[in-house]
Amino acid sequence: MIKKEDIKYYDYPNPRWRRKDYKLLDKECDFYIYDNETDTIKSKSKILLPFSYETLKSGINDQNMYKHVLYEINFEIAEITNYLLHFNAVDYECNVYLNDAYVGSHKGGFTSFSFDISKFIKKGNNVLKVDVHDSFSKEQLRGKQREIKDSHECWYVQTTGIYQSVYLEKCGNKYIEYAKFSGDENGNVNYEIKTTGKELLNVDICFDNETIKSFTLKDAILYKGSFKVDNAKLWSLNTPNLYDVKLTLNSSIIDYVETYFGFRSVKVNNGYIYLNNQKEFLKFILNQGYYKDQGLTLTKENILQDFNLMKEFGFNGCRIHQKVEQPLLYYLADRFGFLLWSELPSCYEYSNKMKEEINNDLFNIIDQNYNSPSIITYVIFNESWGIPQINNNEEVQSYVSLLKDKVKKYDDTRLVIANDGWFNLSNTDILSLHEYQQDANELYKCYNDKNNITNNYIVNGYGKAFANNNKYQNQPIMLTEFGGIAIQDQDGWGYGDKANNLDTLKNRMNDLFKAIYKLNYLSGFCYTQLADVEQETNGLVYENRKLKLPIDEVKSIVNGNYYKANK
Repeated sequence: MIKKEDIKYYDYPNPRWRRKDYKLLDKECDFYIYDNETDTIKSKSKILLPFSYETLKSGINDQNMYKHVLYEINFEIAEITNYLLHFNAVDYECNVYLNDAYVGSHKGGFTSFSFDISKFIKKGNNVLKVDVHDSFSKEQLRGKQREIKDSHECWYVQTTGIYQSVYLEKCGNKYIEYAKFSGDENGNVNYEIKTTGKELLNVDICFDNETIKSFTLKDAILYKGSFKVDNAKLWSLNTPNLYDVKLTLNSSIIDYVETYFGFRSVKVNNGYIYLNNQKEFLKFILNQGYYKDQGLTLTKENILQDFNLMKEFGFNGCRIHQKVEQPLLYYLADRFGFLLWSELPSCYEYSNKMKEEINNDLFNIIDQNYNSPSIITYVIFNESWGIPQINNNEEVQSYVSLLKDKVKKYDDTRLVIANDGWFNLSNTDILSLHEYQQDANELYKCYNDKNNITNNYIVNGYGKAFANNNKYQNQPIMLTEFGGIAIQDQDGWGYGDKANNLDTLKNRMNDLFKAIYKLNYLSGFCYTQLADVEQETNGLVYENRKLKLPIDEVKSIVNGNYYKANK
């Protein structure tokens, strides 16, 4: 088990992008709710950041949708210098003011953003106002947030406003905006670095506290280039080697940032997935990232607990489902060797506005997580949500296909799935299927005929593997959702008939995994799911993370030990 003492940058609000001086604003502050009809103040109360007002932990616990809310955050500054104000996530659209001056705005509930507030800040007390607007619109990226006033099936209470950390960083009057690094299995590195002003930029590449390469970039704002590291130590599940990057803007240190990257490759070939040219079988779990009484906001302790659970259960990766997780989870996966799928939270209505929302958020999400070698796959759409016409509509198919190719061109270091579950397109990197058949014998009977699966079989009763006029191109095949077993003693629902008790749950899981391991053509699986979420009760653990089954029993099932012993 990994302990927080084992994590070097555990306390940083973003361990993947670090300046030396920061100040967290996660605390209690004034909170105003506006009336939906009159847009006048309905109530004033205190809220605990960064929990949304819909959660018990926020101190408010009101699940109604309020389209307009306002935060008033007071904080003290001891010295006047240059500061960046960071928001890790605010849902959905906000305007930001500091000391009554307009700072900037942002739209998108799953993307981080920041503002240079140097000219607005003052010594002593400062007042930060965050004016937020949200709605039930199906055209905005919602993920698993409900689009009506009541929760239903696998859609949960909405999240409005600030729900991830807010913090300040000291920077220079010119500063480093971003730095993207990627290394391949041959030691080649591509980079892109942007600053806000023309200065010398010193770049130091370090491994195991030793500087292995240094160079200086001159008089540019956007730097693009490449270099090679001889005998590069690769990043893998068993050896998660990370190379530290130290960026110094100007020799007098106008700004200084630390980040990192890893050397690794992920490819598909002849129906299988390869990590660093070695065939890799993916044993994934679906992780929705909700927590009891906290909604989408997990504390660092929650994230570490979930990460440990996933690894101890025997999984080698997880699909971050319909959300963008907090920076710590990506850092843990990078640091301790765990594979991730990054998934775009869904819209639910096909329109030009939906396309604008996706185009705006998708590439921002890719950018903010770019340096994490643990991310090996992007999922753009899930189960045709937002694109229900994809099976027959050529215009929709063309849009989704072009978007997949655009993502692949933007970042060719990862695999890309256009539509996960069914109605895949020919250009998908992985044929990903969702199957909640609860009878293991029936599952095996249906999936034992690979040709039937790729051509005629109606996956999970919803649709064929490929949309019309698309066909199998020998891609790796995975069951990227299966299981979903709930038990009788819980209210709520799961997929199919509930198990009578925990023993039945264990036996059904064991039978399903045995069937999976008998399908030799599969390149992996993703079990649904880690934890119960509100009314959805098919997790391996309850919503408060209490175990349903002992860890060693789950691990044995996940690793196929029973099947392997009797093969």
